Amino acid sequence: MITYKQLLFKKSLLKDYIRREIPIPFKTDLNHPIFILGSSRSGTSILARVIGESNDVCSFTENNIVRRHMWRMVENQKILETEIPELRKTIARLSGVSQCKRVLEKTPGLSLLAKPLANYFSDAQFIHIVRDGRDVAFSMLKHDWIARELQGGKVFWFDLLPKTYQQDWENLDLWKKAILRWAVYVSTAREISNSDSYLEINYEELCREPNYIIDNILQFLNITISPNMENQIDNIKYHQAKTWQERETEPEWINFYYEIIEYFDLANDKTSKALDRR
Repeated sequence: MITYKQLLFKKSLLKDYIRREIPIPFKTDLNHPIFILGSSRSGTSILARVIGESNDVCSFTENNIVRRHMWRMVENQKILETEIPELRKTIARLSGVSQCKRVLEKTPGLSLLAKPLANYFSDAQFIHIVRDGRDVAFSMLKHDWIARELQGGKVFWFDLLPKTYQQDWENLDLWKKAILRWAVYVSTAREISNSDSYLEINYEELCREPNYIIDNILQFLNITISPNMENQIDNIKYHQAKTWQERETEPEWINFYYEIIEYFDLANDKTSKALDRR
């Protein structure tokens, strides 16, 4: 039996948890929210750090409660109608602690919900960063939490896989599973690529020409640069890791990569229509 003191202690823990996870005061309106889309290990965090330094933006990324909303919706898309409004309330409440004009949310898993999010958040803008899938796969396997996800049985996004790869899942090695994870995230995010609210950028191009790419993003979002943003832009060049060509890559893996590129129709470069090339 729980004593009165134990009950008070549990209540204090709950209050502390709520205070940490959903700050107050509560804010009910969102003004043109910004969503950064992309597979994990594709540069979403780098991009969020730059844009989040704008005086026009406040950034809340990969919050635990936002992730739980995402997991529930990906695993059971029948609840989208009720869960997306709850996600909006959570993001609004998070943004209530800052007097910012716009809130930026960067949780890679939301890429799996790009279409319903774009339908619900009619005034939102989406920036999708895409990195070479082979480099993404190597980077994923260096992170234990992604490797553990792929080592398990059915991943939470399993139903988004084509049936042929669902059937082969248990027989695939981790690198191939990582490539499939990347392909599912990229292809699902690209379902809104024909929208005026969507901008796709390339990670490798961002590392080569950070000023040019960020300038295009600022124009797309109609936000202003700040000195802190300039400092973050200068730091981008230090984030480019060695490429897959510099690693020991099995020919079987490369063949699988091109098979996935063709199967998911990922060969088309969506950035060319989004950015005005020099």
